[in-house]
Amino acid sequence: MLYVVHLEALKLGLKGLPRSELPPFWPTFIKGVHYLIPVAFLLYELMWVQLTPERSALNATGVLAVLILVQEAVKGWNGDRGLGAGFLYGVRQVFSGLEPGARNMTTIAIATAAAGIIVGMITMTNLGYGLTQVLAVLSGGHIWLVLLLSAITSLILGIGLPTTANYIVMAALVAPVIANLAGAAGMVVPLVAIHLFVFYFGILADDTPPVGLAAYAAAAISRADPIATGVQGFIYDLRTAILPFMFFYNPQLLLIDIGSWYNGVWVIATALAGMLAFVSSTQGYLQIRMLWFERLVMLAGALLMIKPGWETDLIGIAILATCLLFHRYRVTAMATATPA
Repeated sequence: MLYVVHLEALKLGLKGLPRSELPPFWPTFIKGVHYLIPVAFLLYELMWVQLTPERSALNATGVLAVLILVQEAVKGWNGDRGLGAGFLYGVRQVFSGLEPGARNMTTIAIATAAAGIIVGMITMTNLGYGLTQVLAVLSGGHIWLVLLLSAITSLILGIGLPTTANYIVMAALVAPVIANLAGAAGMVVPLVAIHLFVFYFGILADDTPPVGLAAYAAAAISRADPIATGVQGFIYDLRTAILPFMFFYNPQLLLIDIGSWYNGVWVIATALAGMLAFVSSTQGYLQIRMLWFERLVMLAGALLMIKPGWETDLIGIAILATCLLFHRYRVTAMATATPA
């Protein structure tokens, strides 16, 4: 995601602030370090107390409200307003934050209600089980086609589902189909890789229009169009779409059957290089905008590096190195041709 943002900034010509204009790190950090208290409290309630995510978030929000009241009261005590005036100002700050939060939730609530109708229809008509039967017939036993159809099915079934329910649905409906057909094809794939495959695509449904609950939440913050936000977010998230295939075809990424430390370093390094090359190909940009055949060549190299095996890794490295050298040549040629 960091690389996606970097390439998008290059495409838009965005530049960071000069280091001289940045605020000093440690004084700025210490000034706002108390805002980590609600985050720590949230993690404590989730991991140690093991409350539900909803209850933990509600309690953490309450801690944040108390923190703001104490902060403003201390500011009033140290300033000219006084303790009482500072506390009242903190109360107004809390309520002024709750009001836009409630307003922004209306679009999310509408999207959730619409998604609930879809989920209810799938559940009542038993459509989910029918889709899994269709997978086995349409794929014809070809494992790559099984994965592609399973990804589409997981996106459909994951619409509007919370995380826990999402995993339960994916594990019950889609994962067994992949496991059975992979076994019939003679592939030995760890069950955790299969479950991660369907779970990733099920979660990706939060990012896809027209429901895209995550897109509606982001649009409420940025005040942008929810559908446009979902489309752009899905384009950025294409890197997530390739990651489940990497888990499936290369379970060593899950630290399974790693023979030695250098084997693990090689697996992670080649997968990372393949992922970055895949992002560059989908974004169509490196130092400058890539040509269409550059994108295709880089995509081929990325897929070869994602596939496990020394032979495919070395061929992928050679292809990516050639593509990078050609791209560097284009950058140098453009810089030479451009007058100073």
